[in-house]
Amino acid sequence: MQNNNNRPVSCTAFRLIPLAALIAALFAPAAQATSFVIANGETVTTPQLLKDDETGVVQAGGAINTIGPGILASGINNTVSNNGTISTKGDRSAGIDARSLNISIANSGSISTAGNYACGIRSNSDTVNAVVSNSGSISTKGTYGYGIYSEGAGATIVNSGSISTTANMSYGIYSEGDNASITNRGSISTSEFAADGIGSDGANAIITNTGSISTTGRSHGISLTNVNATVVNSGSILTTADNAHGIVSMGDHAAVTNSGSITTKGSRAFGIGADGVNTILTNSGAISTAGIAAYGISSAGANASITSSGAISTAGKRAHGIYSVGANATVINSKSISTTGTASAGIAAEGDNTTVINHGTISTTGEGAPGIASSGINATLTNNGTISTAGEGMLSMGDNSVITNNGTILAADGMAPAMVSIGANTILTNKGGISVSGFAVDGIFSSGANIGIANSGSISVNGNYAYGIYAHGANATVTNSGSISIKGNNSYAINSDGANASITNSGSIAVTGPSSAGINVIAGGNNVINVSGSVMATGLATQAIVGADGNETLNLLRGARIVGAIDLGAGANTVNVTASGAMPSSTIGIGSTGGTLVINRNGGDALAFVKGSTIAMVDTTNITAAQTSIGSVSSGIFQAVNRQLNRAPVVDGGANGTQPNATQANGWGQMFGKYAKHGSSGAALSFGDHTYGVIGGYEQRIGEYRAGVFGGAAQSRVDTERNSASTDSNAAFVGVYGQYAKDNWVFNGALALGYSHHNGDRRVLDNLYGNQTAAADYHGWFLSPSVAVMRIFDRGSGFSWRPSAELNYTYGRLGSYSENGTTRSNLSVGSRAAQVLNTRLQLAARQDFADKKGDVEWRGGLSHTRYGDDTVAMALQGAGSTRYGMTGTGNVTGPYLGARGRMQWKPSLSLVGDVEFFHANNSNRSITAYLGLEYRF
Repeated sequence: MQNNNNRPVSCTAFRLIPLAALIAALFAPAAQATSFVIANGETVTTPQLLKDDETGVVQAGGAINTIGPGILASGINNTVSNNGTISTKGDRSAGIDARSLNISIANSGSISTAGNYACGIRSNSDTVNAVVSNSGSISTKGTYGYGIYSEGAGATIVNSGSISTTANMSYGIYSEGDNASITNRGSISTSEFAADGIGSDGANAIITNTGSISTTGRSHGISLTNVNATVVNSGSILTTADNAHGIVSMGDHAAVTNSGSITTKGSRAFGIGADGVNTILTNSGAISTAGIAAYGISSAGANASITSSGAISTAGKRAHGIYSVGANATVINSKSISTTGTASAGIAAEGDNTTVINHGTISTTGEGAPGIASSGINATLTNNGTISTAGEGMLSMGDNSVITNNGTILAADGMAPAMVSIGANTILTNKGGISVSGFAVDGIFSSGANIGIANSGSISVNGNYAYGIYAHGANATVTNSGSISIKGNNSYAINSDGANASITNSGSIAVTGPSSAGINVIAGGNNVINVSGSVMATGLATQAIVGADGNETLNLLRGARIVGAIDLGAGANTVNVTASGAMPSSTIGIGSTGGTLVINRNGGDALAFVKGSTIAMVDTTNITAAQTSIGSVSSGIFQAVNRQLNRAPVVDGGANGTQPNATQANGWGQMFGKYAKHGSSGAALSFGDHTYGVIGGYEQRIGEYRAGVFGGAAQSRVDTERNSASTDSNAAFVGVYGQYAKDNWVFNGALALGYSHHNGDRRVLDNLYGNQTAAADYHGWFLSPSVAVMRIFDRGSGFSWRPSAELNYTYGRLGSYSENGTTRSNLSVGSRAAQVLNTRLQLAARQDFADKKGDVEWRGGLSHTRYGDDTVAMALQGAGSTRYGMTGTGNVTGPYLGARGRMQWKPSLSLVGDVEFFHANNSNRSITAYLGLEYRF
């Protein structure tokens, strides 16, 4: 870093004055050597001299006009106060010159000098702990004409007025001693070369600017050259020439903080620059630069800590927002960085072991301008914010780097990828969003061996010869659990051209465009491709997975969904099919141009067929749901019958509150509806079962018994949540029921016989023929007995407790069928048994209305359903059959709550309503409702 550092003989040129001349100035008759006061209206033209313990005061309206120094304070404990005017002419003529200990100088008037080496206020090296304040004005005209100059240690300098210099090497304020404290609350302006606003050469300096500093020559706003410097700027700094930095520190252990504004207008003019090690640079204000290589913040030393929560903008070639050269740097941006010049990075780091974190926004618009760039080894680059760039979004050119995007990267400059690694052993991770466009542009690109790339976010690429992920190097590991979308010719979602690559896709890949492919392996042997997600080559894209000359292994796992041709190429290729868990139906054809192909089916609870080079993975949810649907219909039938049997008001005789009056015949009818949600289980996907029906009956009391007949019809529809399968079923049923009541015990029994018709659709994704539907049509029947027992505890006033137990068993037979409607995915399914056993334990509380014209009941209980596990013969068209053991209908146990009400509408007509909620394990739940009429003859 270039610093002006042209330290003057400056005001210290007094040391070169011949001794005789100095003695003459001190003892000339016209000179004053005692405490003095220059009153209002008084003007003196000779230097004013102070010895030990003396005080000099220039009152408002008083003036000192000299050729030579205005006031010379050579004693200890001098105090100088200027409220008037001090004007000097001649080289080496300071307005106020202090040369001993414990000096206090205050200027609230005006001081002006005209001559080389003529400072406004000066204190020499003997002046330790000097206190200098300016609330008036200081102006100098001459080379090395400093506004305020201090050589001694421990100086305290405060400017709340104005300081201006107009010649080369003329600082506004300059301190040479250690432990200086310099504060500017006013204005400082300089206009020539090497005329910094504030400068310090001593160690442990503290510089604070809350006012304004402006330089128009090749001069810095604030400069420091020694160690342990502290700079705080909450005011404004403006420089307008080349190599004129806003704030520059050359020493180690510097701490620079900006919460104000820094503006530079010149090449190589940094907003903040630091050359030492262990520097801490913090920006919460605004930094703006305009010029070639004019960095917003620059650090050249090791162990730098750079934090920006403000705004940084640069305009010029190679003008990075933040630039770090040393090793072990940490750079954090949480606000905004904007660059507009060619090759101007938002953040650039060259040192090893660098950590860069972006929580804010980085925008670059110049050609070849990356958002974040690092060239050292062991770099860690993280984006949690937004990067919008005309170059690379995140770039690492060293080995062993870790690059992570949790935010958004937008890149639109042709061949500039969003995330780039040029080096070995790098890990690139995208958890956010990447969107790139242009010719030969990549979402993620790596060049080096042993690279790990993982995408769990989204990558969108629009351009020809463009790749979502490109791994260029041996032993790459590429994992996609997010989404990759490609639009363009000759473009690939994942591309690998190194040996021993491992590519895993559990997310989604979509490509469109001629000669484009989802996964492409260009060269190298022994590559492994794992697919449990989707690879979709649509539009003019026809290839989903493409291999080369190596030995490719393709593992098709649960959830694999592929559209487009698969050609594993030459070599000894292997496909492993793992049929496990629930998944939609898919049919996949495999090619191996110029090579050999072996297909292995691994065990699992799902169903898969292999026929030549064709693999069919089958969704068996329709088969599972068929017996579930039959069980749902029979359960609805018996709940309606039992509610009818237990509905009567309190009468004399028999079980209290169960029998109708005398031997009256009763006719009744109900509508019922049920929605059941079944979670994914075994090989069955999650599905919903909608059942609707009507049931009616006629009953008569016969002695101590009640007996009746019933009949009805039901309709149900089963749909998987993923719309992969559906079945429409219609059923008609008839049955008989009866009740025996003894004391407070009630025993119910019923038997139902039904016929069913089923239309099933199974959606199949064929990688060569797209989405197709396999349709099925078959019949079935079921027989279902039910028994229940209830105990009534009458508590008077029409209230009773009613614990009960119920057991239903359904046995059905579903006919065989052969599907139609697909090119190569139709199944033949044999007949099979359907068995359902349902048990309910319940406690109900019933309250009869006082007028005996109705009642309400609240209930709760536990339901347990067990399904049969019959096997069924199944075959893919043109292939041998296999027996498949149905899965997905394990035990279902859970609590339920319900309520029922009955109201007499007319003397012989009552209205009945009922609702019940059920929730069980494995995300199974249902709601059942009944609405009906009862008529007494």
